[in-house]
This record gives sequence, structure tokens and C-alpha cells, in this order.
Amino acid sequence: MKWLLTLLFCVIPLSIHADWVTFGAAYKCNTTALIVKSTIDASEGSHPAERGFNKLPKGDNKIQCAVGGKNVEVHMPVYEPAEGLDMGAGQAILKSLKVENTIVFEHLDFFSRHSMEPYPISIEIYHKGSSIYVKMCKAVWFYGEFDNIKCETKAMPR
Repeated sequence: MKWLLTLLFCVIPLSIHADWVTFGAAYKCNTTALIVKSTIDASEGSHPAERGFNKLPKGDNKIQCAVGGKNVEVHMPVYEPAEGLDMGAGQAILKSLKVENTIVFEHLDFFSRHSMEPYPISIEIYHKGSSIYVKMCKAVWFYGEFDNIKCETKAMPR
């Protein structure tokens, strides 16, 4: 019987693998655009900050950028995993996005849900001619990649 148990331990793998994921955000600002994108570090595949983007640190983040001569402000706190508020995987929340003090979005859960419902993965504020546009893309994070990406662009009123 002892030799049977020894054989079983040699044949049956004893390692256990658990899935994990950590959500965050990164941004890039220049005179033509402010772009905020999700970052994901996961056991099933990662989506790190792209080259030229600055990863937002843990804590309360406020970004100001001049896009096409207009003042753009983003308020986005980033929570690391298990910091309370049911943030098991961490979360980045878009508390507000303003263009020239006009609120475009506020209190938007961003880059945070490991679910089958699409959630925001990027916001781009850019100018073309004399107009400012806001482009938001949503998707589902599914086994290491974004799935069903859909983007919507709207012009800001003048």
C-alpha cells in the first residue's frame, strides 16, 4: 500500500494554480490629446501601460492637460487590490473628466470589472480643427485579451 501512495504522489501533480488580476490605468498627454487607458496585470495575460504612457500610481490622481488650447482635467483615484470598497482586484475610478470646467463624465467605474458586461477601457480627448472630441472605448476582459471592443466619439459643444 505504501508503494501505491508513493506512486500516486509521483504521478498526480500537486500544484494548485489560482487566477489573479490587478486593474490600473495609464495616461499620455500632449497638445493634441489626453488619453487614459486601462492597465491589467493578470495570470491569464496582461495589458501593461503602452510605451509613452505614464502609469497612474496608487492614490488620488489629478491630471491637467492643455488639449487644443482647452484645459482638460481628469480626477482618477487608483486602488490596489484588497484596499477595501470591495476592490479585490484593484480599481481605477474616473471621479470626473472636465473640459474647460464642463463636466463630461463623473463617477464612472473604469478599468475595474472582471465581468461579461463591457466597461470603459480608454478615453481620449482630442482636438480636430477648432473642435474638441471625446472618444470612449468599452470592452470585456476575457481570458487575457479585450473582447468585443466598441468605441463611441462625440463632439463637445462649443
